[in-house]
Amino acid sequence: MKCEICEREVEVVRCRVCGTRFCEICGDVIDEICEYCLDEEE
Repeated sequence: MKCEICEREVEVVRCRVCGTRFCEICGDVIDEICEYCLDEEE
């Protein structure tokens, strides 16, 4: 699938907060949260 943040064709995870599909570079795949939602939590 395609990462909705960096648009690379890689394995993606769906963010548990906003639903965005993201890759390991664009968020925390273990906690299932994208970089956008990580920034909002800080």
